[in-house]
Amino acid sequence: MAPTNHTLATILLLCCALSVALLPSSAGRLQSTCAVGTTSIRIQEEFVDEDGGEVVYCRGTATVNKCEGTCISQSTPSIVSPTGYSKDCSCCREERLVSQDVILTECYDSAGNALLGRSYPVQVPEPDSCRCQRCSL
Repeated sequence: MAPTNHTLATILLLCCALSVALLPSSAGRLQSTCAVGTTSIRIQEEFVDEDGGEVVYCRGTATVNKCEGTCISQSTPSIVSPTGYSKDCSCCREERLVSQDVILTECYDSAGNALLGRSYPVQVPEPDSCRCQRCSL
């Protein structure tokens, strides 16, 4: 009795999966580098002045924390997965957020005139710690 195409395909897929499983793992040599870094951001906000009700535009620059680095992800052949691959994806993401108080000091009225001596506080969320986590949208 001759083997069917389905049987041959299954045997071939099993051999490939076994070959991949026996290869030396590169994961032992790779390391995650996910960590807290810093970046400079430009902030622009619109406020309504409590005294006169006029609209005030303020902007400024702040140095804030960010998550950066690499995480180990892999896609391996799988005979049980509908796609034929088992995917294990990991992304460098914030573990915990904190708020940083930033004072915006470059303020202007709606006509574009500088409002000297005016400043407005804003809170900017930033990561306090980062780690490799399962990727999501």
